[in-house]
Amino acid sequence: MLLSTPLNPTLYPRGTFFAAAGLLTVAFYYHHIWGLLKDRPSSHDPQLPTTSYATQGAPTSHLSPEPVAEFTSSSTHPPAAEIEPTPFVERNYLYGGLAISVLTFLLAASADTPPSPLDRLVGALMGLCGVIFAAMFAYGLLALWYLWKEWIGQLKNVLYLRCLAQSNEANGVSNGSPVRISSGSSVKITSGSFLRAIPVAVLWLIAGFALFLVIGVLLLKPLEKLRDLYQHLMLAVLTVMFYSLWKSRTHAALVLRFILLFLFSVMILAATLFAVAWSASQTAPLLVTFLAAITTLNTLFYARWVRLRVLINNLE
Repeated sequence: MLLSTPLNPTLYPRGTFFAAAGLLTVAFYYHHIWGLLKDRPSSHDPQLPTTSYATQGAPTSHLSPEPVAEFTSSSTHPPAAEIEPTPFVERNYLYGGLAISVLTFLLAASADTPPSPLDRLVGALMGLCGVIFAAMFAYGLLALWYLWKEWIGQLKNVLYLRCLAQSNEANGVSNGSPVRISSGSSVKITSGSFLRAIPVAVLWLIAGFALFLVIGVLLLKPLEKLRDLYQHLMLAVLTVMFYSLWKSRTHAALVLRFILLFLFSVMILAATLFAVAWSASQTAPLLVTFLAAITTLNTLFYARWVRLRVLINNLE
C-alpha cells in the first residue's frame, strides 16, 4: 500500500527502502553522538574570540570627547601555547556519519537496477554522483548562511558606532571624533545615512558590471593567445575587489554587500530547488526527500561541531 502512493512510485521501491533505513541509521547515529559531545566538559569546546564593545572612562549617560571602544578582532586568536591540545574526535564522528550516508546513496541508487554486475556498477556510480551533487549544494548553502551571519554582525557594529556618534553629538562632541581600540590605533565614527548610501552602492554595482563587460569585449580577442594569463588576471582582480568590498566599513559597501548577497542567495536557492525538483521528477519524490534529509543531518553536524575546530586549526 505504501509503495503505491504518489510520493513513492513502485519504480524505485527498494531504493526508497534503503534510503529510509539509511536516514533512520544516520539520525540515530548523530543523535547518540550529539548527546556525547553535548555532555562533555565545556573546556573541550573550541572557542574563538568574540567581538565586544565597551566604553572606558565615561558613564553610559555621558560619553567623553574621545570614547574608547575595546573589541577583539575576529582575525586574532590566543597563542598556540594557551590552547590545550584536545583530540579532534568530532571530525572522526563526522567521517562515520559520512560513511553511512555514502553507503546509503550507493545502495539506494543501485538497488532497483537490473541484477547484472555492470548495471549495479552504473547504479553505484549514479549514487556517487548524487553524493557529489548533495555535498556541493550543502556546502554552498552553508557558506551562504555564514556570509549572511557575518553581514548581520557587521551591520550591528555599524549601527553601534552610529549610535555612539549620535550620542557624542548630543553631548556637544563634533561628529567624526576618534575612537581608540585595544590595539592602540584609532578610528573615526560618523552618523552616516543608509538612504544616501543606496544610490552610491547601486552605481558601484553598475560600474563594476560595466567595467568587466568592457574589459571582456575589448581584451578578449587581443589576449586570445594569452587566454590562461588573462583568466588568472581576471580572477586576481575579482579576488581583490571582493576582499576590499568585504573589508570596507562604509555604508555604501555594506549596502552593496547586501545586494550581492541577496542576488547570490536567489540564484543558489533557485538552482537548489530546481535540482531537487528535477531529481524527484526523474526518480521518486520520497526517495529524494530521504536523501536530502540525510544530507541535512550531515551538514548540521558539520556546522555545529566540526567547522569551528577546523577554522581554529587553520589559524594556528
